[in-house]
Amino acid sequence: MGNRITRETEDERGFGVIIHESAKTIKTQSTEAAAKANKILGLIRRTVVSRYKNIILDLYKALVRPHLEYHV
Repeated sequence: MGNRITRETEDERGFGVIIHESAKTIKTQSTEAAAKANKILGLIRRTVVSRYKNIILDLYKALVRPHLEYHV
């Protein structure tokens, strides 16, 4: 690819799932899903003024839980 140097990696991402040679994908996948969920929770905390339980719960169910369910 011209003068571009590519690096070799043991991980491969396909359809949002990380495939690794040593089959430790579950741990890696869970860690990434938890990190993404925490980022979304932080976004909700920073942007939503209301602290009513039902509003936060609805946002959690709509934005956070699908990421956790899909990845894990």
